[in-house]
Amino acid sequence: MLHARITLGFLALTALPAWAVDMERLAPGRDLSATAGVDLASAYIFRGTTVNKNPVLQPLLKVQSGGLTLGGWGNRALDAENGELEQEVDAFASFDLPLDALLLSVGYTEYMYPESDFDNDQEVMLRITLPTLLNPTLAAFRGVGGGILDTNYYELGLKEEIFARYGITGSFGGTLAYLDRETGEDGLSHLTLTAGAAWQVVAASVNYVVETDEDVNDLDEQEQLYVTTGASFTF
Repeated sequence: MLHARITLGFLALTALPAWAVDMERLAPGRDLSATAGVDLASAYIFRGTTVNKNPVLQPLLKVQSGGLTLGGWGNRALDAENGELEQEVDAFASFDLPLDALLLSVGYTEYMYPESDFDNDQEVMLRITLPTLLNPTLAAFRGVGGGILDTNYYELGLKEEIFARYGITGSFGGTLAYLDRETGEDGLSHLTLTAGAAWQVVAASVNYVVETDEDVNDLDEQEQLYVTTGASFTF
């Protein structure tokens, strides 16, 4: 059963070899790399909202060439509660453009829900990263299809490495989010604080979601603390 669940999580990723060929054409002469990994998380919380309260498996597969990235990500609930999504598969594409004082990224994501009646969601993204102290990022996401149509979501993120010793690196960061939607209250959605550590191909993190405005995102009956651990390999 576990093998079947992992297999289902990768169903939408089977087109990646063809994408990789296209990437070589788009970026001739540039190095092509692939990353595969899987995380085990105590819960699935997406942008401050609990999707699954119980443990989930989250596989990842992506290919990169130059600034272009194409890939897929999945979420499979190991013990979904009544009314929760059992599976999600996302296909994404992004392009990074280094400028003099910042990194500009644009992207597109298709959110798919194979075992539900929900329509696919589509979203475009623009992100600015400053390579300086605390590595600040400012990102804007806009829904262009599905249930998130015309929804705007903004994130301000900070992250800093706090130690590196014996091959182990540790980091601490936070993300403050603002939600602007067609229905419901607009405003600060949540603040997520994250402490993480990595060693070779293994990584783990502890995350805590802080409520900022209960009219925008009420966390009283949602999970706020979750832990992830996993491994990834780059070829």
